[in-house]
Amino acid sequence: MLWQSLERAAYLLYLIAIFNGACNACLQIGLNSTVGLLFMDKNEVAFGSLKVWQSMAITVTFIYSPFLCMDIKVYIMFGVLAVGAVCAIVLEVICRREQHSLYKAF
Repeated sequence: MLWQSLERAAYLLYLIAIFNGACNACLQIGLNSTVGLLFMDKNEVAFGSLKVWQSMAITVTFIYSPFLCMDIKVYIMFGVLAVGAVCAIVLEVICRREQHSLYKAF
């Protein structure tokens, strides 16, 4: 869309890939620790469900990818990002309320 590839700027592609890998590793660690904390009593089921939904997202993306132009894919990605951010905020609010009510009980 906004970026045009240049042959002499191949190093930029490698830098973007390295940055993407590092960020993905951090996000996976955070996601795995969050799932582990939220579902302490049912770890196997929680991590199994997590991997199923991750695989489902990859499959759906792979299926629709050849049929949509890049603009639409970017809009879908930002939409999913916005929904994920809202869900993370809601999860944080729920966890803080439950933690606050636990402190009041003692």
